[in-house]
Amino acid sequence: MAGLISLIVDNISKLIVIPIISLIIIGITYFMDKNNDSKIAKFYPSFIIGIVGLALAIVAIFSLTSSIGLNIALISVILLSNALVGIFFAFILNLTNNIKKDYGDNHKKVRRDGKK
Repeated sequence: MAGLISLIVDNISKLIVIPIISLIIIGITYFMDKNNDSKIAKFYPSFIIGIVGLALAIVAIFSLTSSIGLNIALISVILLSNALVGIFFAFILNLTNNIKKDYGDNHKKVRRDGKK
């Protein structure tokens, strides 16, 4: 456990990027959701970052024993984890949008039936 904590303390400058990129991905996903009518458009930024992360992971596998391979592997893990965060956030946005739509439809239906 002490080894893990010392490893985190030694590499804190590299790890601080993860929440920053996550917030950027969440912001881009929210922006895409509010400005596009398409349901799939909010997933595009996460898919693009995931594809870039996967490509970097493949490159890192072939050069893993060198220092550049380890750095590329770290970057690919960061990008892939942030792509997953963006995809999950897009699913949550999709669920909330569907709930709002269904609630609005049911509310209008009840009001119309109540007026008759």
